Amino acid sequence: MALKTKYLKIEPITEKAFVPFGDILGSLSRKPDRQVSNNISWWSKFECTGKVNVSYVKYLYRHPPTDYELTRVSQHKSVTQAIIPLEAKPSIFICAPPTPWGVKPPLDSFRAFLLDGTAGVVMKKLCWHTLGAPAVYIVNPPTFSIIDISEIATQQELRNPGPYKYTFEVNLPETYNSIIKVKW
Repeated sequence: MALKTKYLKIEPITEKAFVPFGDILGSLSRKPDRQVSNNISWWSKFECTGKVNVSYVKYLYRHPPTDYELTRVSQHKSVTQAIIPLEAKPSIFICAPPTPWGVKPPLDSFRAFLLDGTAGVVMKKLCWHTLGAPAVYIVNPPTFSIIDISEIATQQELRNPGPYKYTFEVNLPETYNSIIKVKW
């Protein structure tokens, strides 16, 4: 049986639209948590039960984001995860709202958000997102860089696949006979 394709329309990210998934860091539409002189700060609800891992990630542009096929998604049990762009370039972030640990996300719950490069996101625990690279789909060549803040145990686990303790993975073709793609 041929795989079905679920197309997601790319939508601008807003505080209201992103509430089910987490927080936007640096959103000018949200009142700052602290402002002293010319220093404006937005805080997140970042949580981690283990040691934090901070990664610098550089993505190479390979093809337009509409050519990517999302086939695997995951949720993390014990950590929120932050993705912070380092360049003022657009990217696309695909996610689904949290479900209880190990409960597969409904295919229709996935959304594709356009990040403009001026703000980051902090996903709630158990929020669904891409598994592996890319965590964001880059829009323009040649590269795109982010800071990824997660948990060391989760990152080590993903490097050595096996029975996961902190990550639950869903293979979309096996589970739903579908893949996800984005469209403008």
